[in-house]
Amino acid sequence: MPARRVALSLVGLAAAAAAPACFGVLDASTPFEEACFTVLKNGTGGLQLREYPAASAGAGGVTLVTYNASAAVTVYQEALEITGFYVIDYFIGPSNAANKSLLSSRTVPLALIPPTPAHNFWRGFMALAPSIWPAGGKKKPPKPLFDVALEPLGLGGAGPLAIAAQRATLQSSPQPSDFDALCAALDAAVAAQLPSWKVDPASPFTHTHARFYGYVWTGPYDYECWAGVVKK
Repeated sequence: MPARRVALSLVGLAAAAAAPACFGVLDASTPFEEACFTVLKNGTGGLQLREYPAASAGAGGVTLVTYNASAAVTVYQEALEITGFYVIDYFIGPSNAANKSLLSSRTVPLALIPPTPAHNFWRGFMALAPSIWPAGGKKKPPKPLFDVALEPLGLGGAGPLAIAAQRATLQSSPQPSDFDALCAALDAAVAAQLPSWKVDPASPFTHTHARFYGYVWTGPYDYECWAGVVKK
């Protein structure tokens, strides 16, 4: 299946874009740029198997703005606030060397990956809009400051990247227990619906808590759990 794209008439963006944009949804109904991906399979109950392009895929490559917080932080909300603050601060300006507003380069989702034995730290990330900052392109984003990093979508792994995602919606803001339950449902759905694939516990994306809503949004709240997957 082709990469997910929503045909929107955004003449100004199209004129300046380095690559066609792909769009998800922010705050339940607002089209908002996201990293393009190919849907390998749509399952039931909100399951989707996706393939993201390798970082070396020219205009299709994706750069993440990341910030890691120590696993010594034990309160989920604190880790979310710390990582989210520095990631968003890069887009606002103070955490990039040019002190330049990149608010038009934000994407969905804003994600948090809790510590696991494979990566013993909290990682927050948001992709830079690939239509403006394609990985490997001639146009380079400002250098990050304050331990913020710019990293390829694969986080050091060889692409393309296979991700299983489970989507859900709540009327109240999702809590850590909601993400835990969704991730458990994702693992079960991969085992039941994707017999040729398995969750990779060593993947830096297992498990990712992805948010598709803003700080002051009052719902409904769309959220996903992601896991890196590999073929059996």
